[in-house]
Amino acid sequence: DDHIYNKETKNMNKIIKKIMALIVCMTMMLSLIPVNIYASDYEDYAGEIKELHYEYKYYDFGYEDLEDGTVKITSCQGPCYSDEHPYNGTEIIKIEFPREIEGKKVTILGDGSFPLWDYSVVNNVAAVTIPKGVRKINNFAFQGFSEIKKITIPNTVTEIGKSSFEGCSLLKKVTIPSSVKKIKENAFAWNFNLKKVIVPSSVKSIGKGAFDACINIKLYGNKKSAIEKYAKKYKIPFAVIKKA
Repeated sequence: DDHIYNKETKNMNKIIKKIMALIVCMTMMLSLIPVNIYASDYEDYAGEIKELHYEYKYYDFGYEDLEDGTVKITSCQGPCYSDEHPYNGTEIIKIEFPREIEGKKVTILGDGSFPLWDYSVVNNVAAVTIPKGVRKINNFAFQGFSEIKKITIPNTVTEIGKSSFEGCSLLKKVTIPSSVKKIKENAFAWNFNLKKVIVPSSVKSIGKGAFDACINIKLYGNKKSAIEKYAKKYKIPFAVIKKA
């Protein structure tokens, strides 16, 4: 019996050793695969990384260089507090975007996929000043900035992107400059306190739901304008702009 037991034990040990050797071998082989994949992917990914950073008025702006020699601001972090600019716990934040970064004009705000701001501080942003020279406010740029009460849009902006000011629930009035030609879908949707939006005749295209769920809104524009047609189509109160 002891002889049989020893024989079985030796056989079992051999099997265990073979399994362990196989596991070690497979582990070594697998360990090589991620290295090759990672190296290859990293080279491709690194080639796509374009975002740089620029500090301006206590904020850290992420940006990308565009082919036309201008800059697109893709993110905004901050405020960056210091001895000169301490946080008092109740500060209402006003964001002023730079007109230029490293000598290059800022022409686009937002990367088109996500809001500009970190959600951890978005509720403190009460006012936004967009600098002259910006041509496009990209999709989702200020989506969910629930404490914004005032936005200043310069007369260089030609397009207001999809959902760019959606959910800015404390906004009461917006004046669209005469440079704007397109307001995309849901641009100002779900702004419950928005009461007055002045839209010039320069706006020729207004996306579906641009003012959706703005229950207190009244649109102002010129006769036979795109905004008048939009208001009639979606049964939104409309008034003709009075000439000075």
